[in-house]
Order: sequence, then C-alpha cells, then structure tokens
Amino acid sequence: MNFELSSSDRGPLRIVVSLKTSTLAVQVRGLPNEPDVIVMLVPADPYQTLRLSCTYNALTGSQTTFRFVPPGKYRVFVADEEFGGDIAVYAPRFPDFLKDHSTPVEVAEEGDAKAIATYVGAETIKQAVQKASPIR
Repeated sequence: MNFELSSSDRGPLRIVVSLKTSTLAVQVRGLPNEPDVIVMLVPADPYQTLRLSCTYNALTGSQTTFRFVPPGKYRVFVADEEFGGDIAVYAPRFPDFLKDHSTPVEVAEEGDAKAIATYVGAETIKQAVQKASPIR
C-alpha cells in the first residue's frame, strides 16, 4: 500500500495495521515421564531468524494450542524445557537443525491448523547442538 502526505493535508491521520491470525492445535506423541516438556513453534522463514521469533507452550497434557499465530510456515518441536534455548538459537537460523525431528506445519489466514508432533529426546538434541556450528 502506498500513500503520500504533504504539508497541505489537513485533518487527523489514522493508520491501522491489521494482521490476521489463526490458532494451531498440536497433539503430542511419545511423551516421556518427564514433567517439564514444552512445545516450541519456530518460524520456517528466512527473515525470522532470531530466537525471539520462537514461542513455546508448557505441556500439561498430550496437546496444546497456540493462539494468535500469524499465517506462515513453521516447525514444531517437542522437547524438555531445558533445551528450549538451544532450539530457539539454532532452529530459526539453520533449517536442517533437527529437521527429521520436527513437524512442519503451515498456518493459513483463515481456519484453525492442526499438527501431530513427536517428543525429541535429550540425547538427540545434544548431538544436534554439537553437530551445529557455534553461534557467536
């Protein structure tokens, strides 16, 4: 959208920015007996590579729902909470990080999205972090 303003324009200017959002329901498989498990939503977008682009929900049952999710492509990870920082650092920047252990999902502008994700064990994440190049 393009518009121009000049010094001769009068009246109040009101700009409204709106972004459609959806919900994403994630069903989790292979849950361990560990109490602190999270489901992390990581953008699969080359322009959203910061760890702050990631969001997570603490898992209290076998499913969780992310609300107000902007349309786009994402990867879903299920892991112990202690590895949330590692996933947030590496997954947005490196599309191959735990690629075979994440669930790709696309959230549309309208309607609700659903995904089934599988828990990723601690050893798998530790190996992926060691294999990835160091972040500086």
